Amino acid sequence: MRSTFVPSRLALAAHLGIASLIALALWFWLDWRLGLLAWSGLCWLGWYETRRVPPALRWSTLRSCWQDEREREVDIVAFRLAPLVIGLKIDGRVFWLWPDSADGETLWRLRRRLRQRSEH
Repeated sequence: MRSTFVPSRLALAAHLGIASLIALALWFWLDWRLGLLAWSGLCWLGWYETRRVPPALRWSTLRSCWQDEREREVDIVAFRLAPLVIGLKIDGRVFWLWPDSADGETLWRLRRRLRQRSEH
């Protein structure tokens, strides 16, 4: 079964909310221009980060490893397996999976497989 992921709207909303709070604080305490500049920069950064999605993954039972869409073996390290988000390092690149990054069953299977691998 191949797991494919999509950009998360929840992650984008969280980034935009935090960017707005930081910009609002700068707006009131320092200067409105600085707040506007910070808001636009942080919103762009949040949009950019949430557009990055992991490659499509598949667990190979024959080789007992994760493979990408080109059947190449990929190194996956789960550094955060929380109920809300999953933090992954895939070949050295960091990705965050939110509840709307994939359907519930895909995330459940991924979380289960990652937990099994960490116990061995």
